[in-house]
Amino acid sequence: MKVKIALGVGRLPARSAAQARLFVDRIIAYEAAPTFGTWKNLLTIVADDNVLGTGDPDPADNLNNAETLAETYVPLAFDVRRFIAGICCDYTSAGRRKPEFVPQS
Repeated sequence: MKVKIALGVGRLPARSAAQARLFVDRIIAYEAAPTFGTWKNLLTIVADDNVLGTGDPDPADNLNNAETLAETYVPLAFDVRRFIAGICCDYTSAGRRKPEFVPQS
């Protein structure tokens, strides 16, 4: 059985032993008790509806692809926020218009 070890490689831009100690202490503190704020765990998925500007179905199927991504491939640790273009359209003298994005939970 072959085991791969993840090893971060880099350098600390310390100009003194005291600065190096400060960097190392901060890294140890973070690794011991990381704080994951919402900004680190929030994933926003944006998709358009499945209708082309002509009113025909969109073969790209953006809406279903976005849902598959959110439900199948995103780890449960993430909070997923979806923004989906409105399915309904307004037909005006200026052409087909879509409402603003609607947040989905």
